[in-house]
Amino acid sequence: MKIKVIAMAGFLAAGFLMMSCSESNKAENRDQELVQIESDFDREKVELRAELQELELEIDKKIMELEAKKKKRPTQR
Repeated sequence: MKIKVIAMAGFLAAGFLMMSCSESNKAENRDQELVQIESDFDREKVELRAELQELELEIDKKIMELEAKKKKRPTQR
């Protein structure tokens, strides 16, 4: 009888240990996933800023072209 109780207690302890390891692995996987997400976010942010800068340059160039055309053309009233 004592052996059965000791065996059950051992199985119970082993079960808790396995659940603890499983939770630890899940937490580690979540942490790795968050790091990857942050890295992807930062990379995407840099790419979008570069695209925005290009668009701003194109807009400024177009504005200068239009202002140059406006100065060349005599005022009409």
